[in-house]
Amino acid sequence: PQPFFDNAFSFIRQALNISGEGISFATALSEGDKRTLAFAFFVAKIEADLSLSNSIVVVDDPMCSLDENRKEHTRFILEDMGKRCSQLIVLGHDLYFLRDLQDRLKKGYPKGVGTGIV
Repeated sequence: PQPFFDNAFSFIRQALNISGEGISFATALSEGDKRTLAFAFFVAKIEADLSLSNSIVVVDDPMCSLDENRKEHTRFILEDMGKRCSQLIVLGHDLYFLRDLQDRLKKGYPKGVGTGIV
C-alpha cells in the first residue's frame, strides 16, 4: 500500500504545483479537500481488500466539512460499500445524512435484516 500512497501524493503535488516553496498541504487544501482526499485513500484501501464481503467497515464522521455535492457522493460510496461488506458502521453527527443513508441501505437488504441509528 505504501507505494500507492507515495505515487498518489506525488501526483497531487504535481497537480497542485506544490514545490515546497512556501506552500504545503496544510495551506493549499481546504479542510473539506483534506477530508475528501483522506476518505478517497480509505475507500481505495477498502476496495482493494479481497475479503470485503467478510469485513466489518467502520467510518467515523465521513461528512464533516463537506459541501452538499461531496456529501452526496460520499453517501453513494457508503451505500455501495454497505451492500458489499459484512457490516458497515458509520459514526457521525449529521442525523439527516445518517437517516438518508440508512433509508437507502434498507432498500438493498432482504426483509428481516436491519439497519439502525443509535
